[in-house]
Amino acid sequence: MGTVILIVVGLALAALLARGGYLVVRGVRDGWIAGDLTGRGETTNRPREPRVQIGRLRLGFASLFIIGLLVAAWQSGMFDKALHNVGLNAKDCATNAFGATFCGDDLDAYERRFSPSYGTEPAAQSYEQCRDEWLDLGSTFAEAQSYCADLR
Repeated sequence: MGTVILIVVGLALAALLARGGYLVVRGVRDGWIAGDLTGRGETTNRPREPRVQIGRLRLGFASLFIIGLLVAAWQSGMFDKALHNVGLNAKDCATNAFGATFCGDDLDAYERRFSPSYGTEPAAQSYEQCRDEWLDLGSTFAEAQSYCADLR
């Protein structure tokens, strides 16, 4: 679902940017950005209103900037706790038995803190155990020896 939203927002941003580029190119071609208000490349005594006003360009670029900021904030996980219930979170989230929601790095820290293996070291594997595991996986005896050589 999050990928669909990113695609839609990306298409909207591309459309806004394309429209802004079109307006700038058209304005330069028609001459009203350079000061010729006739739109025909000639100067006359009576000024004519430009077809497109600069305010629309500013509004388009301002909205593009705001949408970009919102997408960047969403991607960084700023809205994850609020959007977790509707499934629009950018990073993994979980809710514990007390109703607290943890997302991203907070979720990793919570899982490390409350997992049963927290603070324990894995048991060291002997050379024979390593060799037997590789042999069970279908390796030859020489391959198993080379994979487990650092345990000797």
